[in-house]
Amino acid sequence: MKFNYKAKNKDGKIQSGEVVAVDSNKAESLLGENGLVIISLEKQETDILEKFNPFGKKVKNKELVLFSRQLSTLISARVPIIQALRILQDQITGKYLVSIINDLISAVENGDSLSNALAKYQNVFGNVYVNLVMSGEASGSLDKSLGYLADQMEKDYELKGKV
Repeated sequence: MKFNYKAKNKDGKIQSGEVVAVDSNKAESLLGENGLVIISLEKQETDILEKFNPFGKKVKNKELVLFSRQLSTLISARVPIIQALRILQDQITGKYLVSIINDLISAVENGDSLSNALAKYQNVFGNVYVNLVMSGEASGSLDKSLGYLADQMEKDYELKGKV
């Protein structure tokens, strides 16, 4: 879920924005961890038409390559998975992929593995992607698995462009 917040930072300045969390208690704790004192916190309402709109529900190959490459880089730099996903959430421009990343963050925060969270989106990531992430998690080389996936998807993308 997304929550809109208004809070004071350590300097006493008021800032506002949105935070993604499972519930309002988790949102409050996330903001508190970042040194913010909450003034207001409201659940963001989702538009019903947007929720059930079948159009625009596709992730471009280029976005998926970028997601995989950046996640690989962040994980190899020892950034925790949830923090890496939050960083990517701010960098990705495709609305559907951002909503998927929101769900991935929620699932991982609730104790799911990244591969189980990705498996909920088989239509986007595919079976091979999910299984390679699962093997990367098991072997401790998730960054290498994601790098390999990014390389392969990039080659597929170039081949499709040539055809």
